[in-house]
Amino acid sequence: MKTGECMALVACYECKKEISSEAPSCPHCGAKKPSNVKTYLLGTVGVIIAWAIYAVSSTDTSSPEAREKMNAQAAIEKCWETQRRESLDAGQKQFLAGVCEGMESKYTAKYGTNP
Repeated sequence: MKTGECMALVACYECKKEISSEAPSCPHCGAKKPSNVKTYLLGTVGVIIAWAIYAVSSTDTSSPEAREKMNAQAAIEKCWETQRRESLDAGQKQFLAGVCEGMESKYTAKYGTNP
């Protein structure tokens, strides 16, 4: 530690007694400081799992119409992805933009919502 620096006192996450922020474990109860990386990774994995469960439960793919709607959305996404390619010239990009917009219009007319 450099001269003039002081350690902060924080509450132990387990026993709540004050300990140094630099202490690897609590001198009172022995609890080890939780790893920030572990906490971050567990939180991230939890969010991904929750999103996946939501996506699966909210998407009804059992009916042919639902599958058709999903395929139409995927086709529109692929169209815009192709339109954004760096290798296309301005005329090709403009043509593809018109195609993608036409696909979106048909989707909106058929399903009553934007893709």
